[in-house]
Amino acid sequence: MVDDNVEAAEHLRHILISSGYEVPEIVTHGAEATKAAERLSPELMIINADMDGDPDGVQTAITIGSRYSIPVVFLSGGGIDSERAVSATPYGYMHRNSDPDTVRVVVAFALNKYRREQGAKEHEKTLNKLLDIPSVGIVLIDRTYAVRSINQEAARRINRSADDLIGTSIEDLIGRDPFSEDLLEALKESFSGKSVTMNVEIGEHWIEEILCPIRDPIGNITGVALYIYNFSDLRRKYQELLDALPFGIVIVNHNKVIRFVNREALNLMKRLSPAELSGKICYEALCPADKDACPIFDRHQTLDRSERILVDRFGNHIPILKSVSEFKFFDQPLLLESFIDYSDYKMAERSIRESEEKYKILAESSDDIILMTSTHGEIRYMNSAGLDYFGNTQCSVIGCNLKSFFSGDLTEHLMEGIHQVQEQGTTDFLIRTSEGEESRWFNVHIRPVPLGSDAELLLAVARDMTMYQESVISLEKNMEKLAILNDEIRNPLQMILGTVLLKDPDLAEKIQPFLSEIDELVDRLDQGWLESKKVHEMLKKHYGLFEDGQDGR
Repeated sequence: MVDDNVEAAEHLRHILISSGYEVPEIVTHGAEATKAAERLSPELMIINADMDGDPDGVQTAITIGSRYSIPVVFLSGGGIDSERAVSATPYGYMHRNSDPDTVRVVVAFALNKYRREQGAKEHEKTLNKLLDIPSVGIVLIDRTYAVRSINQEAARRINRSADDLIGTSIEDLIGRDPFSEDLLEALKESFSGKSVTMNVEIGEHWIEEILCPIRDPIGNITGVALYIYNFSDLRRKYQELLDALPFGIVIVNHNKVIRFVNREALNLMKRLSPAELSGKICYEALCPADKDACPIFDRHQTLDRSERILVDRFGNHIPILKSVSEFKFFDQPLLLESFIDYSDYKMAERSIRESEEKYKILAESSDDIILMTSTHGEIRYMNSAGLDYFGNTQCSVIGCNLKSFFSGDLTEHLMEGIHQVQEQGTTDFLIRTSEGEESRWFNVHIRPVPLGSDAELLLAVARDMTMYQESVISLEKNMEKLAILNDEIRNPLQMILGTVLLKDPDLAEKIQPFLSEIDELVDRLDQGWLESKKVHEMLKKHYGLFEDGQDGR
């Protein structure tokens, strides 16, 4: 991670570590980042695009990408230069205040994208190795089915000299078995003007034979050229190479027949061996496309990291990211299909949507007024409670300014709260509204809502505190009356007791218990006053209520 804001970087580091990633180092300057990239060779670097210095954040990303081919995800607080950022070809972008779910999705997406690209490069290397063709056996056959010419490689495979084979009937060479009959049928087709490809496995040998018509200068077919490729060793080599790849590989010929499947593809489709798929029609074994609805062959679409479906042996549909490229293998047009399992990403995407729905249900079922607004006071969302209170509909609210719904003073208080949020993160305050002779009090809580975009939104929740405020006002009035009543009772009692003591001490002694009982009742009233005062202070502290008569906020 490269960020001059160490505190924010440590927070993000905690999110990544808790998500199962390793974050070995945080650096604060572009020069340190370049050295760290060379020393650590990380899978991914998260760079603050807003970082100043020489080089700054964007230039650091450009240098690391070009010099070390390490993918970069940009982190920004919203002041990123988009034109320069694009030139760095980042693999993702997230806002500094992004929540943990957004961080995990952006990082996972960037890593998957980079791995797919690396897989594509490895795929190209693999194909280059595959195209390192071994010697090819060539036999020229005339219309009498006799060998007119044969090269040393073909003769070596038959274990006879080339001179001995000239003039020999091809039927005598191949013998009589199902393969021989298929080859003779292919010869007939080729003499009729068609090029024919045959694939056969004889023991551990994988043989491919291509038959092409030979024409004279005026276009007449005078013979057939038989090209014999023994791919046994080569097949084992590229099977090992492709089995080592961390993504599925399927090779399909122009007849939609599956020619090759690697281990990862077998695992994804829950197949036990390549024999379960080799020779099968692709739309019957791999994908849910109809017979004549193949996106590649029939609809001529280009697939490059496209969302598609893979069918496993039980008929389950697996979401995949699929790329298809066309290449020629010994002059045969083939399709190489590569794909990765997209299930985890789709589940994460579905989880995010479900979370959004849950939050929306909570907001819509709340009695509090809930709205989302930009830092400029533009309303982006208001729940049903708010719409009912203001007598509006959702479509008439979205995009309007707070000034459309509140008086000038109240709008001023709200905007002041928004400014406080930008400075300190959250804010709470009380607002009083008046409609005619009726007043209502609302406790307002505002906080930022990071959504991973440049335009930061704010969440405001307004709770109706009118009942509590009126209760406090009523309680204060009752407390005042109670305090006065206590004094009004206690003072006459003292006068009575003093007068009786002067005139008749014996009588005073008799009425003393009754006076004490009355005094005890007054003490209990005093205790009740104290308890009421505690309740009053609690309400004021917990709900932030102001004294009756105060105005606005």
